[in-house]
Amino acid sequence: MYYAGWMLLILMGIGLGTWAFVWALRSGQFHEQERARFLPLRDEMLCSQSRSSHKARWAVGFLGLVGGLVLLSMAAALWLTMTGGKG
Repeated sequence: MYYAGWMLLILMGIGLGTWAFVWALRSGQFHEQERARFLPLRDEMLCSQSRSSHKARWAVGFLGLVGGLVLLSMAAALWLTMTGGKG
């Protein structure tokens, strides 16, 4: 019975990984690969782009929530393993 926690953890990981990959494809994260290899060689600082916007704060909050849920599910799976699923 304690395998349910591990299966839930695995399914959440696969689901979140798939969702992140589809999001990256749709938002154009894989476009302009030729330009990406020269970005570390640029001298100017990108201060204007480093300002946090409302959308960036929302994304950080969302990632924090997802990370918390993953940690909670890992703790639940570990607890179920240690107790043998007996509550």
